[in-house]
Amino acid sequence: MAVAAEDRARRTERRRAASAATSFLSTLFFSSWFTHDKPLAHDLYAGTYVLTTHFSYSRVNPTAVERRSFSTRWAAVTSLFLLLALLPSTATLHASSSDPYHPYGYFTHPYPDVALRAGDIVIGHYPGQEYTIVGYWSHAGILYRYDSTLRDWLVVEALFEGVRVNTLREFLSRYSAVVILRVNGVSDSAAAKAASWAYSKLYYPYDWNGYYKQVYGPSYYCSELVWAAYMATTSVDIDAYVWLPQNWYGVLPGEIVADSDTYAVWYSNLEG
Repeated sequence: MAVAAEDRARRTERRRAASAATSFLSTLFFSSWFTHDKPLAHDLYAGTYVLTTHFSYSRVNPTAVERRSFSTRWAAVTSLFLLLALLPSTATLHASSSDPYHPYGYFTHPYPDVALRAGDIVIGHYPGQEYTIVGYWSHAGILYRYDSTLRDWLVVEALFEGVRVNTLREFLSRYSAVVILRVNGVSDSAAAKAASWAYSKLYYPYDWNGYYKQVYGPSYYCSELVWAAYMATTSVDIDAYVWLPQNWYGVLPGEIVADSDTYAVWYSNLEG
């Protein structure tokens, strides 16, 4: 009877360990979309949280079956192992920062030396983002107007806090690579209307449902706001793909880059 009990306990332990590992990978996979405005570290944190908070395993001793929580140490080891597996051996190290929007420190790009216009789309890349299901590009915003007092462009963007306005220099400082796009066949005045439409959504909350997109909704995620601005004012669809397995009917920043209706007017990559 004791041997049978130990066998059952061991099987239970193996099932729980397998369940925890599966949940970790699933959480990493699905959280990649919801953290697409954040770096890869947030995906690993989400997976580690599942391991440390929601799962436990059983350990057999000679006299009883003890139920113990899955230790933080083992969760950290698992996360580190997965991170090393995801990142190439030649990965570039970056300075860390306590600022959630500057987790790798502040990047210093040359200021764009081309003529920009309201309605141009600015898209940034966090280091390591290419190793998530979201793809290379992390975040999107739209140029609203040039502020002569600040001597900088203002960017309308949907952050986790909601739709906000920041300067272009602030946007550039977050990302190791940045591209500025323009929409084909759209006049300066029409592009400015798209920018004004995005600005009209100031303080709208963040849309956490990244699997769909809508032009007129109560909330927006970053690339949804940019896409909706052009759909609402010009009827130009800048979403390259109708459906993708990682985000279904949503629109990713990378889809805007890949769309045939957009082209790059400026690009900077500090990673080489």
